[in-house]
Amino acid sequence: YIVWSRTFSIETTALFFTLAAIPFGLEMRKSEPPTGAALLVATFGTLAALQKITSAAPALAVVGVLVAADYFRRVRTFRISARRASCWAIAFGVPAIASVAWIVFTDVVKTQNLLGTALTSKALMTWNFGELDQRFDLSALRIVFWDRLVASNISSIAGLVIVASALAFAPRTVRAIVTALLVLFAVPVLIFTNLHVNHEYYQVATTAFLIAALAVATVHVGGQFAAIVSPAVAVLLCMCNVVQFKMTFW
Repeated sequence: YIVWSRTFSIETTALFFTLAAIPFGLEMRKSEPPTGAALLVATFGTLAALQKITSAAPALAVVGVLVAADYFRRVRTFRISARRASCWAIAFGVPAIASVAWIVFTDVVKTQNLLGTALTSKALMTWNFGELDQRFDLSALRIVFWDRLVASNISSIAGLVIVASALAFAPRTVRAIVTALLVLFAVPVLIFTNLHVNHEYYQVATTAFLIAALAVATVHVGGQFAAIVSPAVAVLLCMCNVVQFKMTFW
């Protein structure tokens, strides 16, 4: 993340707009979803998806599912008000529709050129999503998840232990947040597996969520001594990351 987050790339731009959309997306959980928040999700989500759909779409989809699941869990009914339905449609439907429209348009443009026909969404379907067996290829998954993500960004085993501790012992709300962040981190890789295997820089858009999960978990390390332990652990993790950066990329 230290390497690729400093680059001028479409992945980092898409990540910027995605992170801008998510807080307003979570506003859709409220009993009366704000129309302004829905419009902001639609705006930032559309900008993110048009910039890099493979980075933005999984995150927006996960947020939409989490918002809907949380609402239906609380109300225990599948009935939904017209206001809520319209806000959800604006927030999550507009980016989806804009993305599909853009893909259709670009496919039409590409087919006007002999070389472009090999780059349409249909022609790149397998390249984008990969094969089913790739998702069970332990060697490829180790390279992506362990070598490029865990080992290089959250201090290997140390980071995993902290995240696992939060999932096991932290308050329920914290466990839910960490779990959601881990889902946001893993889903893009599991959907666009081939792209992540072949392009190292793709992971910059997912690593942010892994680091966020570790950050939330670190805050709750140490129990009643968290005020002292958590900052110390955070400093050690940052030092490990700097050492890893120097060993790998310097």
